[in-house]
Amino acid sequence: MKVALVSSGSGSRGGGELYLRVLAQGLMALGYDVLVLIPDHPRMDEFATQMGAIPTRRFAFCTTYDRPTRALGAWADLRQRRRLTGLFATLDVDVLHINQQVAEDALDLVLAAAASGKPWLSTIHVGHAARDLGARLGGLRDRVTAHVLGRLRGHHIAVSTATCQQLTARLGPVTLHPVPNGVAVPDPDALTRARAQARADWGVDDDTIVLGTVGRIAAQKAPLALVDHTAATGQTGVQLVWIGDGDLRDSLTARAAKASLPLHVDGWRDDAALRLAGLDIFVLPSLFEGLPLALLEAMHAGLPIAASRADGIAEALTHPVTGLMCDSDDDWRDALQRLITDQALRLRLGAAARAAAEDRFSAAAMARATADLYAQVQR
Repeated sequence: MKVALVSSGSGSRGGGELYLRVLAQGLMALGYDVLVLIPDHPRMDEFATQMGAIPTRRFAFCTTYDRPTRALGAWADLRQRRRLTGLFATLDVDVLHINQQVAEDALDLVLAAAASGKPWLSTIHVGHAARDLGARLGGLRDRVTAHVLGRLRGHHIAVSTATCQQLTARLGPVTLHPVPNGVAVPDPDALTRARAQARADWGVDDDTIVLGTVGRIAAQKAPLALVDHTAATGQTGVQLVWIGDGDLRDSLTARAAKASLPLHVDGWRDDAALRLAGLDIFVLPSLFEGLPLALLEAMHAGLPIAASRADGIAEALTHPVTGLMCDSDDDWRDALQRLITDQALRLRLGAAARAAAEDRFSAAAMARATADLYAQVQR
């Protein structure tokens, strides 16, 4: 079977786009012919390079994120929709798979896929409404999204049960399939080497407890909470590390300096899934999520985890077996204090997290479940 995976062009570093690379690799391992279509916007250049041996094709596309009114502009751009329909119709593929970060993302790609006459489906990562996230014209954007997707009555993958429930409440007569995200299972020896290298690069010794995370330094990820919750423990001999970068980097750095906590911002790295092995505690205080790849990578790395209960995070972790879930500032203080001071707890939680990830969140399992859906949409 030949499959086209279509990026919506949100950026080269977000887990919602990196999902396409993981899925492509998993499908190719199953014997599928895969083509990844990537918008020609410069912010996607790095993503295209990351594809390596995966076949790719760039295409002209004004993304939802480049439009002031987001979904409204994408929906109204009939010229682009006609051009995309023509592109999809000429592709020598059996299934079109559109990647949507949120439901309003890439409505033009979805409409073009439906008009092309080819079997299609989409993945939606985050189920929250634009209005709930405080977006400009959020209510109108949500109504247009519900109208478009409801009228098409297509098939959509939701990456978590929480996302599925949120979308069901909003979109009406669409067919939703919960397929959890997955990531590659890392080699244990590679993790050991990566841990030693990371800690050497960060200048920390074996006695220093390193707390950190992976991702964009952006409001969604609540980066300042990493500092505040760590400072609240009153523990010394700790180091904070953020693997990634983003708009709130200066604010994060200033907050850590004010709290007298050492912070290292590692920047974006292609080896982040291995690099995080240098951490002793993985911290994820996100305000909302789908099912974050960084969390699954931390689980596979055998890290103890403290996290918010946001959306799919609460499905991946079982409190207090595979991680410590936090609802309040007191929860965060107590969870981090326990993890910093109790090595046995860290080892126990990390081992349980790794076992759960290997059982539920592998790239191979995600690819198999997605391939089953391709067969359904072709009928």
